[in-house]
Amino acid sequence: MGSSNLKWVYGSTHRAQDVSNEAVDEYKNIIQQLYLDQNMTREEVLSHLKDTHGFSLSTNQFSKATKRWGFYKQSRRARANVTPPESITEEEEEE
Repeated sequence: MGSSNLKWVYGSTHRAQDVSNEAVDEYKNIIQQLYLDQNMTREEVLSHLKDTHGFSLSTNQFSKATKRWGFYKQSRRARANVTPPESITEEEEEE
């Protein structure tokens, strides 16, 4: 077999910066306003925090924080009661 072009990479891979819960909690009101009140997406909120406040979070860190605070776009009851729409009703079948 021929020689391989593989290179070993030493050192850690890129990971999100360690951010304490206390540091994230400082942005709780801002995140609540953007994510819940202004209905921004997670990516929009993360971009706003980075661009405006110089504060970076990974999507996983954001999700853990919003779950810890009880921030949900839909209530648990609404999420649990979602039923798929029926494609054909009895009335349509009779027509």
